[in-house]
Amino acid sequence: MVDPREAQIVALARSQQRNVTRQQLLALGLGRAAIAHRARSGRLHRVFTNVYAVGTPAASPVERAAAAVLACGDGAALSHASALFLWGLQRAWSEPIHVTTARDRRRPGIVVHVSVVLAPADLRTQRGIRATSPARTVLDCARELGGRLPRVIDDARNAGLLRVEQLMGK
Repeated sequence: MVDPREAQIVALARSQQRNVTRQQLLALGLGRAAIAHRARSGRLHRVFTNVYAVGTPAASPVERAAAAVLACGDGAALSHASALFLWGLQRAWSEPIHVTTARDRRRPGIVVHVSVVLAPADLRTQRGIRATSPARTVLDCARELGGRLPRVIDDARNAGLLRVEQLMGK
């Protein structure tokens, strides 16, 4: 017999790059034992503390990035080099995953940047993942980009992701 909550879990996971949090599973009516059983039977796969991939382990960088944002809680956003990749402004995915949040939410395998100022203009959703805007991402990565910075800005402008005025806070 199939648990009627299974469809809800799958639908929620689809909207979050195949990930769900322990809190979301509890809110859907699963108890600790049901979550543990699903993990033992291979229906849930731990990605980060209290975050699970549904069905199969998180395989793609985008799935892991979504899990990292969920692991860091409400208000968290993918940022820095991880957001550059998500926006298509960096070809290669690199670990560790970077997340910016207003509160310090350290998690193993995730670099957490604390910013008391995460204005609505600094945030977007890309591929179902909350991320820093292209302008905020470029500014956050400016030092690391070094001589590549002008190229990244041009690429973002040509892709329609960025206007130069946004880099000046306008």
